[in-house]
Amino acid sequence: MKNILYAALLTVAALPASAEGVYAGFGSGNVTAEEPGFSATSLNAIGLVGYEVNDYISVEGEASFVIRDGSFQGIDIGNTHMGAFVKLAASTSGPFTPHARIGYVNGKVTASSGDSSVSVDDNAFAYGIGAEYAFSSSSLRADYTVADFGVTETNVLSITTVFKF
Repeated sequence: MKNILYAALLTVAALPASAEGVYAGFGSGNVTAEEPGFSATSLNAIGLVGYEVNDYISVEGEASFVIRDGSFQGIDIGNTHMGAFVKLAASTSGPFTPHARIGYVNGKVTASSGDSSVSVDDNAFAYGIGAEYAFSSSSLRADYTVADFGVTETNVLSITTVFKF
C-alpha cells in the first residue's frame, strides 16, 4: 500500500506545470497524535499539489514537515505525514467552495530526548472537510483531516495558500 501512495504522489507531482487544472499550495498546520492518556501536537509546514479533473473532483498529494516539535512529559514529539487524496468540491456560484476529501496517508511520529530518538510510522485511511475562498489565480484554504491508525488517531488542522496554473 505504501508503494501505491508514493506512486499516486509522483503521478500528481509529474503533471506539467502548464496544464490547466494543476495547482500547488503551501501553508502550516497543527498535527496532533492522540491515543488514550497521550496527546502531542507539532507545528508543521504543509505542501500540496493537485489536479482538478473537473469543477467537482480533484486528486492531490500532501506532505508535512515539522517546524516545531510538540512535547509530552519532557520528550519532544514531531508528527509528519504524506498522503494522496480525492477532493470532492460542492457546487457553488461564489468564491467560497466547501469540500470533503478521502485518501490514504503514511504518518510518522518521532520522539526525541537529548541524543536519543525513536520513530514509528504507519499507513491509514484518512478523511476530512475543508473550504476554499478564491481570489483571482490563488485561494486561501482551510482543511481538517483525520487519519485513524488504530489506537492512535491523527488530526491535521491546516491553512494553505493555493496557486492555480
